[in-house]
Amino acid sequence: MHMRRNGSYWRVAVFTGLFMIAPLTPAVRSQVTVPHRPGGAVTSVSRPVYTAHTPVRVPGATPTAITGPLINHGGPVHNAPTVYVVFWGWSSDPSGEAAYLTDFLSSVGGSPWLASVTQYDGGNPSDLYGGSWSDPTPIPTQPTDPQIQNEAIAAMNHFGLGTAVHVEIIVATPTGHSSSGFGSVYCAYHGTISTRPNASYINLPYMTDAGASCGVNSVNGGSSGNLDGVSIVAGHELAEAITDPRVNAQYAWIDGNGYENGDKCAWYGLGNITTSKGTFAVQPLWSNAANACVLHSGPAASPLTLASALTISPQLMFTRSDLATNLMTSDTIRLGNPNTSATANVIVSFPGVTPQTVTVPPQGNTAVSFPNQLGGPVTVSYDVPVVAGQRVVYNNTFSEIYAVPIASASTQLLLSYYDQLTIQSNNIHIANPTGSQSLVSVSFGGNSQFVTVPANGAAIVSFPGLAGGPVYITSSDSPVIASSRTWFNSSFNDVNAIPIGQASTTLYFNHYDLKTNGISSDTIYISNPNFSAANVTVTFPGVGTQPVTIPAQGQATYSFAGKSGGPITISASLPVIASQRVRYKNSTSEVYAVPVTKASVKLMLNWYDLVGFSSDNIHIANPNGSSATVTVTVGTHTKTVTVGGQGAAVVNFPNVVGGPVFITANVGVLASARTYFNLSFNEVNAIPTL
Repeated sequence: MHMRRNGSYWRVAVFTGLFMIAPLTPAVRSQVTVPHRPGGAVTSVSRPVYTAHTPVRVPGATPTAITGPLINHGGPVHNAPTVYVVFWGWSSDPSGEAAYLTDFLSSVGGSPWLASVTQYDGGNPSDLYGGSWSDPTPIPTQPTDPQIQNEAIAAMNHFGLGTAVHVEIIVATPTGHSSSGFGSVYCAYHGTISTRPNASYINLPYMTDAGASCGVNSVNGGSSGNLDGVSIVAGHELAEAITDPRVNAQYAWIDGNGYENGDKCAWYGLGNITTSKGTFAVQPLWSNAANACVLHSGPAASPLTLASALTISPQLMFTRSDLATNLMTSDTIRLGNPNTSATANVIVSFPGVTPQTVTVPPQGNTAVSFPNQLGGPVTVSYDVPVVAGQRVVYNNTFSEIYAVPIASASTQLLLSYYDQLTIQSNNIHIANPTGSQSLVSVSFGGNSQFVTVPANGAAIVSFPGLAGGPVYITSSDSPVIASSRTWFNSSFNDVNAIPIGQASTTLYFNHYDLKTNGISSDTIYISNPNFSAANVTVTFPGVGTQPVTIPAQGQATYSFAGKSGGPITISASLPVIASQRVRYKNSTSEVYAVPVTKASVKLMLNWYDLVGFSSDNIHIANPNGSSATVTVTVGTHTKTVTVGGQGAAVVNFPNVVGGPVFITANVGVLASARTYFNLSFNEVNAIPTL
């Protein structure tokens, strides 16, 4: 991080048992790559901040992504970048870094790995690489930053660049000739050339001199991983120089804490990419679109074409469709159109079946199913946004799940609990919406499995005879989507995994019930995905408040015997994820708590049924301090209720079936539908449409 002090910028780094401060010149705010220790432990942190806060990584901890969007601060972006390399004073190259670096830079332009920079108006041209120059001028043993800048200027003069803009100059220094702090404080940094403010420079030392601290064998073992750090670190700095080239002089794309697109994913989720010049180790880059660190960015899948010749790409995804398994009597995808005037053209498809093309009228609903078919992932493509829900009837029990936006796919997902000990079948389905295969790990407790998920395909993971949680789903390559599909006694249930980036410090459940006859269990699971303990408070109106400290990467459970009511509020010192697992008669159901930030004045449920169901109650929670006026509409049926501040209300429509269900309010609210069908219970959260 950096703090301003007496007109200079100071780099502050925290080590295990060591605190170091080193001055920087005001002309440069160098953004360094976080050093890495064998086994994944981060040994130091050096990143920019705007307060006197120093982030500390626990020794031995696994690097994690820094969540939160990049924000445009108005600075220039290199939308047509060209990168040049100057090898300054190289008389030997014992590790072969020069050829590896030039192969990487000359082939990474236009790649899916670098494509995420285009979200921020950065360029990803196929002709990114401008060339290299071996400058025989002697180099000091420990070149200073002004000397590095002067060498960058010499390179610009050599290449005849004059005052050209959108230029990145990499000053690659030879073995044994690195600037002070390399390998202990930083691996590389970038900045603005003081006399050429429209060009950026990158100080790139000889990576293998620092060993594992700067990436040796971070991805690949043996001699094939000796140069991993070269492409990881160079790629990190290149992506940042494109999206935040002027750094301290005029910030462009950084998040609320000053982190750039490379910083947010430093040493996290490393993997290989393949270009025309070979295979290279890289780190992911932060994608606002995916709300995650991604190794690949680009179209989710090949576009589909409607009969009208309208080309649209998939926007929503279910992990699976199943109308082939015995006792699966219904698997219907309901498409709800929240628009007031536009008809939606929609394509629903999954591998191996003929896509179905339908239209959904304004504020209307259309159903799609695939008789006798089984597979996934299922994609929903539209030209006008729709909400898609999958309603399944299995052996006279009911379950519903909503499609996940492909933009919400993540490299880090969480499920609260896994159980194939008391539950007959618990399969974790993983769907890959990208054009490249992804290596995914699934782990809980001391149990882990790895699976390769093909491009635009799916995979299944299970742990027979095991139970526990939380379950972490981590993709080393591309963002994925996952769900947990369970068979318990005579019932079926499906629940989507939650991106860890969507963890929140304030969460709501609309209702809790361990009082109604037939409900034998209603357990709240709260998972802490952070690397430090979280202080959590659970508040239940009329029951009281229960505090708990949840250890790092740990979990706590709550239940309230004989109680019914809501809403349940979860407040935490760090972002957490929570789910509510209910057993009713011979069925099981799970729903995740909703962050208070998802409260909306316009919500939608796809379908309502109090004709075929014994109960279908719409629960509304008001997280505000004042009353909310809420209107619920199903077709021509409308009800309006007043929901007190921090309170809840229930709406139902006896003998009514139809959809969509529109919920509108004067202030942001949350809602869910709690249904009873034969011997089963299910709950699904309403979807914000604003």
